[in-house]
Amino acid sequence: MQEFDPRIIKVSIEVDGVIKTYEGLNIVASGTKYANANQNTCEIKISNLTKETRDYILTKTSPLNLNRTPKKITLEAGRQSYGTSVI
Repeated sequence: MQEFDPRIIKVSIEVDGVIKTYEGLNIVASGTKYANANQNTCEIKISNLTKETRDYILTKTSPLNLNRTPKKITLEAGRQSYGTSVI
């Protein structure tokens, strides 16, 4: 009998050139990808973050933050046996 191949979901957030990757948390993502001029959308919910991590993300990515450098978020998903790919 074959064992279950667990899913892996990683979220990487780049702020000021520093990339922090979060995995092993409760991560739920949903989105819509269009094949026309409409803008693609994605919603990512992360639970079980520490207070320090949550405060860091909210402070650095706030629209009220005077640092206007672009922030980047990357979502990767896959299986433990073959790794992840960027979604």
